[in-house]
Amino acid sequence: DRVGNAAIRPFQRGNPRHFGVAQGEIEHLEIVGDALRIRRARNGGDILLTGIEGSTSASRGIYGYTNLASVIGNASTPGNITIVTDSASFSTTTGSAINARNLLIVPRTAGVGVGLGCATDPRGGPLNLSGTELGTMNAPNIQLGNSSTGNFSITSLTSPTIPSGSNLTLVSNSAASTGISSAGYLYMTAGKTLNISALPAVNTRVNGTTVMTGYDQLSVTGTNLSIAGKTLNLSGNYTSNGGDVFTIATATSLTGTFTGLANGSTTTLNGRTLLVNYTPTTVTLTE
Repeated sequence: DRVGNAAIRPFQRGNPRHFGVAQGEIEHLEIVGDALRIRRARNGGDILLTGIEGSTSASRGIYGYTNLASVIGNASTPGNITIVTDSASFSTTTGSAINARNLLIVPRTAGVGVGLGCATDPRGGPLNLSGTELGTMNAPNIQLGNSSTGNFSITSLTSPTIPSGSNLTLVSNSAASTGISSAGYLYMTAGKTLNISALPAVNTRVNGTTVMTGYDQLSVTGTNLSIAGKTLNLSGNYTSNGGDVFTIATATSLTGTFTGLANGSTTTLNGRTLLVNYTPTTVTLTE
């Protein structure tokens, strides 16, 4: 009942749905239909779980069976867990959990991005994590992405909420990445850290004057947001008018300035000049 390494390749209707590798001594490993449970890596041993998609359009790299609780790691003796896949549908049944000391989730294919707050899980990515899926993660430190990950996006107006005990790091340095785009709100617990230092830019689309629906806003509640060293990429089809104000970033505490854009400097979009202004909690662009 204990092995050093295990490789699992369950099949469903002839198509491979999961492929998992667990490193360390495993005390309890169980496959129930389409659900995988890795209960405990002995003495806090590490777990590596890699998901490879099948050939059908409905296939996902990792799929939690909807009426069974999927558990990876043990809450009392968690080790480091790495999950590598381009698409995942983590079970949201009561009792589902990922218990880790440090949790790393990365796309398997270079250039595939990560979406926060999106409930769809397209084959081939982006690797989307809904607010409910994020809520199953129990780890002091969560890192999403690595040096080959594509763009990040935040898409939900009501989630994602990062687990209350977690710091969050977003990493993307690949040539395929332009950074992070946000048309939704990211909620974190006070005292926890959001680290976006490895993201190259903040992408803001301006197609109107209404926040989130007309133009993008990077909005972080509960923690500090540092934009130091980030490039501001503006796009969109809206031509601003005198008096228009776009609050493109907001946080409980906001520090730093965009590269080349000091307080009171200007930038342009669609031939119009916009004044850049920073406050302790916002960044605005004013026509």
